[in-house]
Amino acid sequence: MKRIGMALAAASCLFATPAFAGVQVTTSSGTVNLAQNASTGIQFNGIGGNPVMVIPGLSSLLTLTYTGMTYLNNVSTFTFNYSIANQSSLSGSRVSSFGFDVNSTIATASSTGTFDYAAKGVNYPVGFGTVNVCFWDGPTGTCTGNGNGVTNGNTGNGTLTLTFNGLVNDITLSDFVDRYQGFDYQGIQSAIGVSTGVPEPGTWAIMILGFGMAGAAMRRRRHAVRLPAAA
Repeated sequence: MKRIGMALAAASCLFATPAFAGVQVTTSSGTVNLAQNASTGIQFNGIGGNPVMVIPGLSSLLTLTYTGMTYLNNVSTFTFNYSIANQSSLSGSRVSSFGFDVNSTIATASSTGTFDYAAKGVNYPVGFGTVNVCFWDGPTGTCTGNGNGVTNGNTGNGTLTLTFNGLVNDITLSDFVDRYQGFDYQGIQSAIGVSTGVPEPGTWAIMILGFGMAGAAMRRRRHAVRLPAAA
C-alpha cells in the first residue's frame, strides 16, 4: 500500500499544473500576472523637496504590455510595449525617465521610442535608492536628469527589451519609479514618482521614514534568495 501511495503521488506531480511562467508586476496594490499580450498600469504620484513632501499636481501613468519571451543561444529575452502618460497639472512638468527592479540579474536592456536609452544600476534621488534598470530620453539626459521626456498632457511610447543569461522562465518587476522635472512648486523643481497612492498628510512622514529601510530590506532578501540558485 505504501508503494502504491508513493506511485500515485509521483504521478500526480507529473500532471500538476505548472508554475506561472511569464511576467509578474508588483506594486503597492498587489501583484499582477501578465500573460503574453496582456497589459497593466502603474500609477505614480510625486514626492520631492527637503524635507521630503508630496508634490500636489504631479501624476503619471505607465502602461506595460508584455509582448513575449524567446530563448536562443542560452539567452532569455523578454519584450514589452510601454506608454507613459504625464497627467500632471503643474505647468512645465515633464517625465524624463522611469525605472524598476527585476528579480533576476539583467544581462542587457534596451528601448525604443520616447525613452530610447537604457542603463542598469541607477541611483534615484529623494532617498529612493538604486533600481536594476531605467529608461530615459537621450542623448543629452540621464536617468536622473535632463532630457526632454514627456510634458504634461502628453504621452510617450515605445518598446523595452530585457535579456538574461540562461533560461529564465519568469520575471518579477517591482519598485517602480519615475522622474519629474521642469515644474516649480514652492521652489521645488524636480521630484520622483513612486507607485503608491498619495497618503493622508498625517501618515506621510511615517511612510517617508520607512521608505528607504523597506527598500533596502527587500533588496537584501532578493539577493539572499538569488545567490544559492546561482551556485
